[in-house]
Amino acid sequence: MAEIKMAFRNPSVLKAALGYYRSQFNPALQQPGLAEIRTRLSEPIPVPAMYVHGADDGCIGAETTEGMESSFAAHFERHIIPKAGHFVHQEQPDVVNELMVRFLT
Repeated sequence: MAEIKMAFRNPSVLKAALGYYRSQFNPALQQPGLAEIRTRLSEPIPVPAMYVHGADDGCIGAETTEGMESSFAAHFERHIIPKAGHFVHQEQPDVVNELMVRFLT
């Protein structure tokens, strides 16, 4: 965690990390050449998918994922993992690995 904090002390790292989120919701910051990609991203996802989220994520609340199943046309699983935050795969690797193996088989 200390390495992450150190990285974000670099102004260019912080600008890049926040720039992604800012451009998602501000049309003035979006590149016109990517309009087709943005349109396609709003179409239902046609393949089976699994979504894993930490219940204790302090960056993006798990409640923001409620109702996301409507974005998927095929089989979809949404898992909110207790005792895990933003880096759920590192905080609960056994749980995540078990879900992945089960989903892929």
